[in-house]
Amino acid sequence: MNCVHASKISATGSITVRKLPPEVSLPEKNYRVGLLIGQLYHELTSPFLALFIRGLCDILQQSGYTLSMLWCAQNEVDNQANSVRDFLLSDTADAYIANTELLNAQSVAMFKHTGRPIVALSNHPFSEIDNFHQINIDFSGAFAGIWEQLSPEIRSNVVFLGLGNVNKSHLIKKYAPADAKITYVDSGAIRADFINDRISGAKTAEKHWDVVSKAKLVWCSSDLAALGVCDTLKAHGLEPGKDIFVIGHDNLEATHDRYDSEPILSTVDPHWEKIGHIAAKFILEAVDSPPESPQFINCPATFINRKTLPYRQKQ
Repeated sequence: MNCVHASKISATGSITVRKLPPEVSLPEKNYRVGLLIGQLYHELTSPFLALFIRGLCDILQQSGYTLSMLWCAQNEVDNQANSVRDFLLSDTADAYIANTELLNAQSVAMFKHTGRPIVALSNHPFSEIDNFHQINIDFSGAFAGIWEQLSPEIRSNVVFLGLGNVNKSHLIKKYAPADAKITYVDSGAIRADFINDRISGAKTAEKHWDVVSKAKLVWCSSDLAALGVCDTLKAHGLEPGKDIFVIGHDNLEATHDRYDSEPILSTVDPHWEKIGHIAAKFILEAVDSPPESPQFINCPATFINRKTLPYRQKQ
């Protein structure tokens, strides 16, 4: 995976940033990096956050740094403001990482007051934070590439099965060709955690079976939802990848070190662990040599072809 940086970035992912003039003094180091989490149960049940943290810690610990986490309740404005304020006033970290959804006018002002490097992490195209460093997961190439390889027959009958994920449905529509026809189905429930996604995917496919059973391709918001769809297809005597094609998201089957079966899902891989490496390398360099201006790192996701979608190569 190659990442594009606003100034310079090498093929190995190392980042070159410009140094401030020597007369600018830097805050004293305490060798910690702060990570803000907005939905405690939802995010801590995510294997992808675990991959990101593993990537972060892998690089940080090599340089003698540790990671500190803070929970900020997104739906409780006062709680969030107080938590962020107390965390920042303690000056417990040399730099901070936060999802763009946690950055409102109040928290941005508090972050800027610290004088520490701030990195906003974005996995969707809706948020751009002015005056902050940002790492963005770019799905454009992966999604556009999938559409380009689908035959007109498949493109004309696609079902997107989401579990309350507006971001991915937006991306699928954004990069779809003019002749694509997409039907959207959803569980209708608020997504609380990742653990139940497979069950929710199966139940949603069953609930909308009249639509799903006629589809050429079912494109899902997560790999677990896609595996649930595969369960429902098999229960009806259909073979995923043959009778109906299925695409997942996140490359879950390849993230488990002890996954015994061969991965089957065609999926989009955001490369979470690699992004953790890139974020940590950038933060360490930004702590020692703060960039003169906000830096933007674009990290492309990739499509992985497996059994549930035979990838039609261009002639």
